[in-house]
Amino acid sequence: MAAWLGREFPAWVIWWGPATRRYWALPRRGVVAPLLEAADPEALVAALREAQAWNGIGPTARRP
Repeated sequence: MAAWLGREFPAWVIWWGPATRRYWALPRRGVVAPLLEAADPEALVAALREAQAWNGIGPTARRP
């Protein structure tokens, strides 16, 4: 699932943490956005979309 999420959100490095049992997303170099974490893929997708919208990343970016 993390690999699929990484392809869907190329501005982020996404992984599953086996020790934490959570999904994590870190913005790639040059992108200013928060480190994200979620218990399941759906919650991570929601967090990613919100972060992208607020930080002007990707197709969901909010434009003035």
